[in-house]
Amino acid sequence: MVRVLFIVLLIPVIAFAGGVSGVENPAKVNSVTEPDKVCGVSGLANSCADSSCTGFTVCQNFEETGYDNGESGDWNTTLNGGTVDEDDTTATIMRGSQQLKVLASVGNNTYASNGQGSGDTIWIHVRVKFADATPSTESSFINVSNGYYARIRSDGTIRIRHGTTNLDTSSGYVSDNTMRHFWFKFVKGTGADGEMVMYSSTDGTRGSAVLNGSSGTSTIQPSAIQLREESGYTGGTFFDQVLVTYDGTEIGDVCE
Repeated sequence: MVRVLFIVLLIPVIAFAGGVSGVENPAKVNSVTEPDKVCGVSGLANSCADSSCTGFTVCQNFEETGYDNGESGDWNTTLNGGTVDEDDTTATIMRGSQQLKVLASVGNNTYASNGQGSGDTIWIHVRVKFADATPSTESSFINVSNGYYARIRSDGTIRIRHGTTNLDTSSGYVSDNTMRHFWFKFVKGTGADGEMVMYSSTDGTRGSAVLNGSSGTSTIQPSAIQLREESGYTGGTFFDQVLVTYDGTEIGDVCE
């Protein structure tokens, strides 16, 4: 009797997990099946959920006591007689259940600072609300070490600065107690060629640049950021949903 031997070939199934074809860093891309909106024109992590902080050097939503997302040790406060409240609920909250309130005293600057990064290019997103949008004394509300800032002026203008070069919006750009999203991009220059860009909207859509220039004069890397209110402006400045990258990855639309 002839015995026929049947050979069963077991073909292994190779599971490929976590890969996304054509994406340089798949870890920074969210599944499109998630209910939240994906943010970031370069595929940055979803910033809708407070826990979605992949890819950001700073990701602060002020939803825990003090600072959230494990950043308590990354932030410092300089009061100079003013107050910094990371758990503010006294004003209309811009997002979630809490926000940051910075209130300076006359003659002094008050701010919360985070020095956890540096790089040739910094991208920042932040929600901001001014109690007084036409202050008698102008005040920087975003300050980045080595010559970069955003400032509110007495006519409601927003000014951005790169070294000694300024760009201004039209007057009345902001209103009292009205939340705006701001996006800032600063790129260090080699002389008078540094880039500075500002976007702004009343929702999470970044849209087109409001200010855009390439003649900035700072030649030092942007580093530590400050959320601040300056001497003479004592109305109260409110911040929320603070996102920062230093590696050139831009921050796009964010979620409400």
